[in-house]
Formats: sequence, structure tokens, C-alpha cells
Amino acid sequence: MKIPPPRLHIIFASNASYAVILRRGPTKHVATFGWDLTNNKIELGQWFYGRIYEHRSSLSHDGKYFLYAAMNCKWDSETGGIWAAVSKTPYIKAIELYSDVPEMGGGGLFVSNNEYYLNEIFFEPTKFLKKSSEFFCLSKPDQHCMYGTKGVYIERLLQRGWKFEKRIEHEKYHTTLVLSKIIFDGMTIYKNIINKYPAKKTEWEEHTLIAGDNTVYFSDHWECADVIGNRIYFTELGLLKCIEVTSDPGNLEEKIIHDFSGYQFEAIEAPY
Repeated sequence: MKIPPPRLHIIFASNASYAVILRRGPTKHVATFGWDLTNNKIELGQWFYGRIYEHRSSLSHDGKYFLYAAMNCKWDSETGGIWAAVSKTPYIKAIELYSDVPEMGGGGLFVSNNEYYLNEIFFEPTKFLKKSSEFFCLSKPDQHCMYGTKGVYIERLLQRGWKFEKRIEHEKYHTTLVLSKIIFDGMTIYKNIINKYPAKKTEWEEHTLIAGDNTVYFSDHWECADVIGNRIYFTELGLLKCIEVTSDPGNLEEKIIHDFSGYQFEAIEAPY
């Protein structure tokens, strides 16, 4: 039986050449990786048995800390089965831990190097199981600060220079969010974030590269993508890739940066 490739998602820091990559697969196994974009060095962080929600997670702007949403379905445990935590990248060992969040909650959005908002319906300070002096949670008691399942992701994209274009309502439970980002004058990438329920494929992204008024590239199989300078970084089929965009739209060559297929679970302790 052929093993399906792992699913990947890149979480970029806003003001640093650093990212955390989440690798999902096999079922209920997630690994974190640090990626230094200055030299393309990939560093394995830790494995987690459960789910880390990529669209509810973010990095501090300097890339040093990871705010994430996690679930292990242990509803009677101290964390309540779903929680928000802050760790030192690329690891997931919590140095700040907020427990018992709602089903679509957990994680949150960093707005600076050390300030963040939780993804929570109503913030309750008593739900912190661990608190660090390194961070400031800007959420206020009884303040609604719920970003939802995709809201943190959209805010992350806006922090990184994407422009929200429109929301398209196709039919009930079928929507498309359209964002754009200018690569350079005359070259723009468009991102469609599609949600459709019920369906065999419930959520995916489409990316279109437009030169002037012409479509020069389209993909509906990139899992995620972002632009730094004139390079598009994206993931597909367990591979981290990039395309260098030039003024010649007919010369778009994909290059593999790293293959995440060969990894297996191993117990790793965070060095802190």
C-alpha cells in the first residue's frame, strides 16, 4: 500500500527570515520544523500525537516563539482537550499554557515580538496553567477575541503584505476568500482560500500568477504559499519548493528545498 505524502503548512515570521513548518502524517501525528530562510537549513523540533491547527497558530514577529492551537481529545485532562500554548521555536514544549478553549479556539495571533491575542470567545485569566514573564497577552477579561478557524490565518497573511480582495458566497457552506500580493510591478499572485461542506475535499487553496492582464501560472494543489522578494515558497506532496519569478513569465522553474517524506516519529525533548 502506497503511503500518502505528509501534509505541510508554513508559518512565517513577519519580521524575520524564519518559519515553522508543520508536518502532518500519519494520522494524529504532527512534527514541527524550524526553517532558516537565509541558508535553507531545516531543523526538526518535536513530534506531537494529536492535532496542531495550522490556521489558528502564529509566530512572534522575530520568529523566536510559536503560539499554537492543539488538541488531543483528552476532555477530562487539565488542558480540557483543546488548548493554546506558546513555545520556543521550533519546539512545542509550552512555556505559556492556556487551557480549555472552545472547539474552534486555541492558538492566537502575535502582533509583535512578545505580544499576542488569544483565539478565545471570552478570555479568562484563571485558565492559564503556565504563565511566562516573557509575553504579554493583550486579551482582556470577558472580551470577545475569537478569530475562528481561519481568522488567525487571514490576519497572518495581512501582516505579511497580502491584501484582502473579497469573499465569495457560492452556496450554503461553500465560500471563497480572495487575497492578492504584488510581487513586483506588473506581477501579482492571487490566493483563493476555499471551504466547501460537505465534500470529499473540504478546504484547499488555489494560486494564480498574473502578469499584466494575463494568467501565467495556476495551481490548485499547492497546500500553502507566500512570497518573499521575488520568490514564491510553497508546499505540495510532502515537498517544500520555491519558484523565482522574473520579468520573463515563461521561465518559472520549480526548485525543491526539502523533502519531508522520510521522517518517522521519535521522542525528542526540548532543550529548555
